Order: sequence, then structure tokens, then C-alpha cells
Amino acid sequence: MKHFVRLAVILLLFGFAAGQADTPKVDISNMSKKLPLDPDVKIGKLDNGITYYIRKNHKPEDNAHFRIVISAGAINEDDDQNGLAHFTEHMCFNGTKNFPKNELIEVLQKSGVRFGADLNASTGYDQTMYELPIPMNNPELLDNAFQILEDWGHNVLFEGDDIDDERGVIINEWRQRNNAGMRLNDKHAPKLFKGSKYAKRNVIGDTSIILNFDHEVIRRFYKDWYRSDLMAVVAVGDFDVADMEKRIKKYFSRIKPVKNPRPDKVYEVPGHKETLVSIASDPELTNDRISVYIKHDKKESKTFNDYREGLKRQIFNSMMGTRFTEVTQKPDAPFLGGGAFYTDYLGDKSMFMITATTEGGKSMKGLEGALDEVHRVFQHGFAESELKAVKNEILSNYESYYNERNATQNRAYVGEYTRNFIDHEAMPGIEWEYGFAAEVLPTITVEEINKLAKSYYRNDNTVITLSLVEGNKFPTESEVLNLYKNSEKKKLTPYEAREVSDQLFTRKVKPGSIVNTTQNEKVGITELTLSNGAKVVVKPTNYSDDEILFAATSRGGASLSSKEDYFTASAAAQFVPMGGLGEFSLMDLQKVLAGKNAQVAPTISDLSEGFRGQSSQKDLETLLQEVNLYFTATRKDDQIFQAMQQRFAGMLAQRSNNPQSAFQDTMKLTMAGYHYTATPPTVDMINSVDYDKAIQFYKERFANAGDFTFYFVGNVDIAKLKPLLVKYIASLPGKVANENWRDMGIKAPRERITKRFKNGKEDRTMVYMAINGKFDWNQESRHRIRSMQDVMDIKFTQEIREKLGGVYSPGIWVTTEKYPEPEYQINITFVCEPSRTDELVAASEVLLKNLKKELEVESTDKVKKAQVTERTRSIETNRYWLSSLSNAYLNDEPVDGVLTYEKYIKNLTAEDVRDAAKKYINMDHLVKIIMEPTTVKN
Repeated sequence: MKHFVRLAVILLLFGFAAGQADTPKVDISNMSKKLPLDPDVKIGKLDNGITYYIRKNHKPEDNAHFRIVISAGAINEDDDQNGLAHFTEHMCFNGTKNFPKNELIEVLQKSGVRFGADLNASTGYDQTMYELPIPMNNPELLDNAFQILEDWGHNVLFEGDDIDDERGVIINEWRQRNNAGMRLNDKHAPKLFKGSKYAKRNVIGDTSIILNFDHEVIRRFYKDWYRSDLMAVVAVGDFDVADMEKRIKKYFSRIKPVKNPRPDKVYEVPGHKETLVSIASDPELTNDRISVYIKHDKKESKTFNDYREGLKRQIFNSMMGTRFTEVTQKPDAPFLGGGAFYTDYLGDKSMFMITATTEGGKSMKGLEGALDEVHRVFQHGFAESELKAVKNEILSNYESYYNERNATQNRAYVGEYTRNFIDHEAMPGIEWEYGFAAEVLPTITVEEINKLAKSYYRNDNTVITLSLVEGNKFPTESEVLNLYKNSEKKKLTPYEAREVSDQLFTRKVKPGSIVNTTQNEKVGITELTLSNGAKVVVKPTNYSDDEILFAATSRGGASLSSKEDYFTASAAAQFVPMGGLGEFSLMDLQKVLAGKNAQVAPTISDLSEGFRGQSSQKDLETLLQEVNLYFTATRKDDQIFQAMQQRFAGMLAQRSNNPQSAFQDTMKLTMAGYHYTATPPTVDMINSVDYDKAIQFYKERFANAGDFTFYFVGNVDIAKLKPLLVKYIASLPGKVANENWRDMGIKAPRERITKRFKNGKEDRTMVYMAINGKFDWNQESRHRIRSMQDVMDIKFTQEIREKLGGVYSPGIWVTTEKYPEPEYQINITFVCEPSRTDELVAASEVLLKNLKKELEVESTDKVKKAQVTERTRSIETNRYWLSSLSNAYLNDEPVDGVLTYEKYIKNLTAEDVRDAAKKYINMDHLVKIIMEPTTVKN
């Protein structure tokens, strides 16, 4: 299992040093030993060569996640098949031996499995995966699921008409993905993958082949590469392992091995002595992007020592990440963002990558600045204090996973076993990993890391890519090469490593008290009233072993600012925390929090302010200390404010290059009635932010803790929480108050509006359709309009995508708001071929009108089944309860309303959905925004 280092996790200094009694023991006396295999996963191989992985897991309860993995993808395509690995993935949903046409989707939807959200697939360069998570309380569904999984392996029909019908869907997926990033990757590929087949493949493929290939060409790909020796079945869930193994053997043994199979291989990325440079531009790019790729052979992970080397790479990556972050927090930084890290890449290669993003026209400054930070490490090395902090982070990251091992979701294990099959990634299990890290991390020295860093850099096998904003003077290849070669000759000053206190909170506080306690046993919450007027809502759960989620809310928000100061007020929650807390600057704060699993961030929206955060059980006190300081001890740091202002301005400087921005800005402005709060952000707006006013507004909104409600959901011990609340929350300044938001007069249009404009050169039209109106705010109305949305999603997929082949992925969503006045908004988006725009918009309008007339019994039944499945999964998560409770209190609703949701699902009828459509699909309020390309291709 790969674990990525987080910024704030549990600190070793607080009693979790290696060798403690509750840390698993691993004998590291023989580092050449082979890595063990997680004993909780059953791995086997059928006679036909299919590998299977089975694990019993209870999260979520009564659910299972199945995946078919094919060790083949775009890299396996012949030249006349460019794009057909991905096309094959689509065809697996368009007719199999046992589920012709779209029957497969129909069968699953009738059992509550949603297309896209649950049932899905993906294609990569060297792998293809099919996802099928299902509830385990339906034996018929389980039988169908296994028949579908088997069919994907060898029973896909590839009927000619179905292939031809899918061409348009694939082209529209290409059209939807066709952005500056994809186009620039294609331009850089010939040098980045020089001499390799990877230079000729990009997964989505060649559109001329997609539109014109003969049917036998895709059938040949399926026959060649969907075969038992390249296939794995992954099953993780709440089931009996022996029974699951029997099912796998029953269904998958029927797949016959291929005689004389085509050779499968790892495709090489050849080395080269020279340093290659690729410079390319795109008219829609908004920032210059620079990358240095230094190719290395992939590292194995078979022995204890290999795993130790992997830990060293994690340490290096984390310390380099911190260095680059610090640079961006200084005025006149050479780049807006960047990094240097070692990672696996494609084929037989890993990469040491150096990256930087800059404002357009400043790529050489960014490249030089990024190289300086790398060479600073080469010349002077890392400091012991840096290593100490990162070791704490890594170990506590493992500890967090270990503590949460009984709450790990099915999907995480499925991903781990997939990587084992495709990449041969080790999977010794979290118990071993945590114990090994605890033993080995103390033995890793800063000298080792410094030596490792120097081994990454070289002049051969190196490619430098510059993706540049058009309209600026471009550097030449020779200028880039000279900068790169001369960068290692620069004499750089050492990094200044600062030691900081490990005590975040040293302030003297006068504790308050808890003045009232009430219980709601029905919902399982305790409500506390503190002496300063603050309310605290606590819901203990056992959904996760070591997770506590936190939120706080108070009414008011940016609505209480003036029109002139609105942008400053709305940005205050982003700018103010950048100054740090208490006696600590932002970077020092990050150091003192390194190794603590406690994160808190203030928020300010239009109508409210508050916090979002989370912690482990052990670091709950640290979370509350942070909250106290965010109320009482924010800091002003003019230097970092200037740096952040420059950074945000740099990100926005060429924002208008991206047509997507113009489309979204038009949507937002139109639907807000051109209210000032919807004004798109600009460089001038960023530069106009008044730091002093931002601080003042923030302090005003967080001056009275008595107006806040605080929420804690998770594995929280109320008895231990109470003294912390008394000390850190009840001691805050506060009094009972009835602060409220101000109605700013934002009015969505209630009329038919059509806006058609041109932007962008690519052959695609972006369409947005919306209907809004007044809403009867109650739980039943919200459920009915949400159910109408789900039916719309099914119908748009059936009609606009499948029957008409006009779009790839239509977006359908409905929003409801209670304040300032109850409103709803229906939203529809899609990307299509410009010549079909009017046809597809008209078809969408017909579909909307028909929903008001027809009884969608079948679709409603599918929606009900899907809602039940979704409900059973979500209700056993802390995030669901935190959201439900905070929304109930903020909207003045009964908290036990969350318990009645099943009733609305059960009682929902097709008539309810039709009536909702009649009520809410008001075609007189239809807004259409259509953005066509500036040049239409013939």
C-alpha cells in the first residue's frame, strides 16, 4: 500500500516513538528478506491464468466492490487501432452475450447501481479496469453481477450497428477532453518518449481512426488482449471469502486461454545521452508550465531493503515539497507553484521531476528558480530539523492508517490489489508497514537523503518541456539548455532551517463553563450550551476508529460587507490565515503542527462564517487550540500577504485565454442577474484587496463566539471533550446574540433568455441550460426535486447520449437554497459538435417537456433503488452526519429529519416525479447559454 505524506499528522514526540508496546513489531535484522504478503487477502490463480484477489471487509457494510483488470491498454494497440483500447471499454457496455444492447445497464440500474457513479470503467496506457460496486442484500443482483463480470472478459458482442452508434459518443468524449493540457502533452510526447511507442499513443486516440475503422479491427484488439493470462478479478466486501472464491472459479473458469497469444511486454522508453528540449504553446493556456524529466530505471520493491529505499524517497519528496512551498510564500517568488519529486512513470521508467508554473512570459525565471532549489539541496543538503519533521509525518501517516485499518473502505483495497497486479507493487499489509516504518525510520540519516538527492540529477536521459502562453517572446532551445547546464555551477546560499517551539498554545486563558446539557437519543447527539453562549453539538460514532470531523457555523458572512469591500471581505478567510497564528508565522506554524493530525481552516461565505476541520482522537486538543487562536490570535504578515497577492494575480493574468472561463463567467453572471457578487475575479480585484480591511472584517465576524454552533462527529469521547471545550471554546469572548445575514438582492432571472456567443478555436460547443424559481422549503420537496434530477440524469443519458450519440457526459444537477429566500435551480450542461448544437438543444427541451407529461415508472423505480443503496452507504459516514447536522441547525430544521429520509424514498411514486417536473420545469424561465467556437470547421 502506498501512503502519501500529509502536512499535519500525529507527532512522534507525543508518545508514539518506535518500539512502544502498541506498535506492531517487525524484525529488521535481515534486510534482504522478501517482503511478506498481507495475510488478510486471499490470492489465487485459475488454471486459465486469471489471477484473483479476495478480501473480506465491512466498510461499507453489506456492500462489495468488484473490479476486472486487464493488463493491456492503449500501448498494446496496433497502428490501425489507435484509440480502440478505449473504444473497447465503451463497447463492454453496449452488448454482451447475456446482456444484449444496453440491457446490462438496465439490469443494474433496476437493482440500484448507477451508471457512471457506480458502474464505470477506465482505460490507461497499460491497463483497463471495469468497476462494479453492489449491495450484498440481493442474491439475484450478485448472480447478475458475476455474469456481467464474466461477459466483460470474453463475451462482448461488438455488433456493427452498436460500434457505429458509439463513434459519436467517443468523438464527443475527445471533444470534451480536448483542452490545452491534452494538446500540449501530444506536442511534447515525441521528445518526452523519444523512440518509444508511448510517443504515438494518448489513450483517446486518433479521431480519423475512431470515425472510420472497420469493425474487425476492434474485434481483433479484444481477441488479442482480453485474455485470461492478462486478467485479474478483485473482490472486496462484506461477504464470505470461501463463497466468493467459488463464484470466481465458477464464472471465470469458463474463459478459455488463448492459443498462441501475442507476446505481452513492458514497453521501453529508450535512453538518450543528450538533454532534449520541447517548447510548445497553446492559445488557451493561462500560465507557463515548465517540467524537467530525468529518467531512471524503475525501482523494485521486493525486499525489506527495497521498502527502506522507498521510505527514503518519500522523505526526499516531502522535504523538497516543503522547500518549494516556502519559496512561493515570499514576495517576488520566481514561480507560482512548483516541486521536485521522484515518481514512477510509464513503461520501464521512473522519473525525477522538477516542475514550475509561472505567469505567462516568465518561464525562464521559473525554471531557474526551480533548479536553484534543487541545486541548493545538492550543494548544502537538508538539515536535521527538516528530516526530523518529515520522519514524524511519515510515521504518523502510517499510524493513522493503522488506527483506521478496520474502517478502510473497499475501494482503497481494490486500488491496492490492482497496483499489485499491474505494477507489482508490494502489499505487506498496514500492520507490517507501520511496524517496519517505526523500526526503520530512526535509522535513516540526513547524509543518506542528501546522497540520494544527488543520485537523481543527470544531464543524460533528460527532457525539458516548456508549455507556454501565446503572445510572449519564447526562449530558444539553446537558451534553455544553457540555463540548465549552467544552473549547477551557481553558488547558492544555504537554506536557513529554523528551529521552532513544539508548543502551539502557551496563552493563559480563563476557562468558562458548560451551563446546559440536553440529549437527543433518537439522533444520538448531545447539545451543550457554554457560558459564553456558544452551542456545541456532539455525535459520537464508530464509523471510523480514529476520525473526528469538526465544523462551526455562524450567520452573517460577506453579506455584511459593503459593495465596495465585498471582494476583500469574501477573500478574508483565504488571506488572513496566511499570516499564521499566535507567535508563529505560517511556515513556523506548519512546522509546529508537523506530525499532528489536526487541521482547521476558517471559512467565510456570502451568508455565514465558520470553520472546517478534522483530527485524530489524540490531537483533538490541538484542533481546539487552533480554533481558539483563529478567534483570538491571528497575525498580520505584510510580506506573505504581498507574496500571496502576487501569486493569485499571476494565476489570473491570462485567465481570459481559457474559453471555459468565459463560459463559466457568463453562466455565473447571468444566473445572478449581473449582481456585483458574481463579478469574475481579475488581477485588479486581487490587487485591490485591502489587507487591513480584510483583517478587520475577519475579526468582526469572529469576535463573538457566542453566536457560533460547533459540531463534532466521529469517535469522540464526550467526557474527554468537555474539559477541552471549557478551556478553549467557553473561554472565548462571546455573548448570546442573534446575528444574521443581509439580503444582498441577488435575483436570478425568471424569464426566457438565450445568450449565444463565440469563444475558443476548438471544434466544440458548450451548452448550459437552467431553470429557476421559488421553492417550498421542506424535506419532502427537496427529496422530490432531487428524485426528478435523478430521473433527468437517466433520461438524458438514454436519449441525448445513447440514442442520438450527441454528447459524452451530460451534467445534470439541481440546487435548493432556503436563504435569503427559498429557491431552486435546475442545471444542464453538455459539450457537443457545433453543427448539432440546435438539434441537441431542441432535443433537450423536448425531453424536459415530456418529463412533465409522462409517468416515468421504470426510471423512478431505478432512482428509488439507487437512493436506497446510496443511503445505506452514506449514513454510515461521519461526513454525512456532519453535513446533515450543520445544515439542519443553520436552516432552523428539526435535527431528527435526517431519520425520516427513508420514508420519502419508500413512498416516492412516478406521479410524484411527474408532479415535481410540472411544478419546477417552467419553460418560461429557461435560460440557455451557448458558446460556439470562433471558427467552425467544415
